[in-house]
Amino acid sequence: KFSKTCFDENLKFIKIDNTDLKIIKEISKNSRISYVNLGKKIGLSYWAISLRFKKLIENNVIAGFKPRLNFQKFGFSYFLLFIEVSNKKQETKIINFYSNHFAVNYINEVYGKYSIQIELVIKEEQVDEILNELRENFADKFQSYELLKVQKEFILNVIK
Repeated sequence: KFSKTCFDENLKFIKIDNTDLKIIKEISKNSRISYVNLGKKIGLSYWAISLRFKKLIENNVIAGFKPRLNFQKFGFSYFLLFIEVSNKKQETKIINFYSNHFAVNYINEVYGKYSIQIELVIKEEQVDEILNELRENFADKFQSYELLKVQKEFILNVIK
């Protein structure tokens, strides 16, 4: 029998079985699928699916549901801003600043040359404004940055 181990936010191990994995795969393909239809695909009752689904959410295996909008349909572009900082304190200040920024879609802490990755959703003509804002507010708090424009995004189902 298959068993997979996940972590919750407190780094506690959580075991999921083949049935949980099947549920995760199906909702990764279609997060709007009903419990009835999900149950038919997996071979479980509505109630069994409901209980397992609730458990996956409570254990933070399923962290949430959020639509991924195609902002390009509204004339916006995606940019990735990578920022290299020298210490955690500076990193925290930058992350806090951009956490409520109008143009930020998400922020990641990453390993490598850069420690912050920010996805921006902006119009092409706003690029200079965003970079000037970074330099004006944090010139002494970062070592370097790199801005990349996302040309095409591929949505993949990572649960295979």
